[in-house]
Amino acid sequence: MNPTASCILVLFLVSGCELYNQEQYQEYYAVEAYLIAGHQMPSVWVTKTTSIDDFFYWDSVGVSNANVQVRLLSNDHAVSESYGFMHGNHGKYYPADSVIVKSNRWYQLKVDLPGGDVIVAETFVPGTFKTVKQPKPAYLYQGEVPIEIVSTRSSFPGRQTYYYITVNAENPVENKLTPFYRDLVNRNGEFIKAYIKNTIGITNEESYQTNKDGNIIIRVPWAAIAFYGQNDIVINAIDDNIYDFLRSQNGQRDARLSVSLGEIQNIRYNVDGGIGIFGSMASVVSRVEIKKP
Repeated sequence: MNPTASCILVLFLVSGCELYNQEQYQEYYAVEAYLIAGHQMPSVWVTKTTSIDDFFYWDSVGVSNANVQVRLLSNDHAVSESYGFMHGNHGKYYPADSVIVKSNRWYQLKVDLPGGDVIVAETFVPGTFKTVKQPKPAYLYQGEVPIEIVSTRSSFPGRQTYYYITVNAENPVENKLTPFYRDLVNRNGEFIKAYIKNTIGITNEESYQTNKDGNIIIRVPWAAIAFYGQNDIVINAIDDNIYDFLRSQNGQRDARLSVSLGEIQNIRYNVDGGIGIFGSMASVVSRVEIKKP
């Protein structure tokens, strides 16, 4: 099964208006793209932010006349290859040619905006890895047998690998909610769509046990399972940009509970000339069925 960015991460576009101080609103250009090692070059979103008080519609935020390029860089950050993009609609740009993203390489996003502004961001794509022991086809929810996946290791220069694991439900309907999440929806008024792509957050390589071959053993906690039925477990080795964004986003949300608005830390975008994410990852996907006890 081939992972796509839409089934792995939805980080910025759906929550962008919350990620800066709305009391001091300023319009920004925003970009979003996720490169996946070994997969086709993804589309790139180029949009403008809106005030939380404004009515949102795509025609008002999409930037249609930008010049978008993604560049493969050499080790010394010189441009080795450049890939053009074509505008589709609502600020979504599609690769002009079929290009496979390479692992363990630097890529640069360059967006020339109307009026002369430029957005630039860079990402280093983590090393690919593979599943060497698939989970069982089906598990009894909260049964004695845990969901366990054994994989080789990804790699990233200068640090251990950070993983971001999601559990994506195939049929996320109310009558398939597991007990904990059913209570959240029924008692607290939570939205089901918040749990379609559930996550256990960021984990690091050293937190996992290894087998005799040095492969890592990943156990998915039952708390991450929001729906019975078919679920895709997506293991992502993430780059620094996604890591920084997720950590600072979580820190900002936590801080809202205890500090004043002026003390809340800024989101780390790692984007020059705008905000957003130009991130990358290596990913594997396993499908399991979760059965009612």
